[in-house]
Amino acid sequence: MVTVLPIAPMMQAVDLSSDSRSLAFCLRGASQADDDIYVMINAYWEELPFEIQEGVPQEWRRIIDTSLSGPDDFSSAGVPLTHSRYSVAPRSLVVLPRAKTTMQSGISIRL
Repeated sequence: MVTVLPIAPMMQAVDLSSDSRSLAFCLRGASQADDDIYVMINAYWEELPFEIQEGVPQEWRRIIDTSLSGPDDFSSAGVPLTHSRYSVAPRSLVVLPRAKTTMQSGISIRL
């Protein structure tokens, strides 16, 4: 089972209307013993700021940002984030993985 949480751009309520132009969601991979994935999609014609609403910024790495020129648009190793705010360019998407979590003695530990 995959948990999908819709998340709104910074300072906005989640907009699930038919004319919404942005979406962010977190796929939690724990149920599959896999990494988490955070996706931010901006279909709007202007840049939008998003706030990473899961964990701390340093846990996330940017592997895809379609607004960047190649080869910077994709990084298999990932570029660590330093801030919880990320501006997504117009008509672009950003993908951030976070290392999977394991449970040890009732304590959640990121690998």
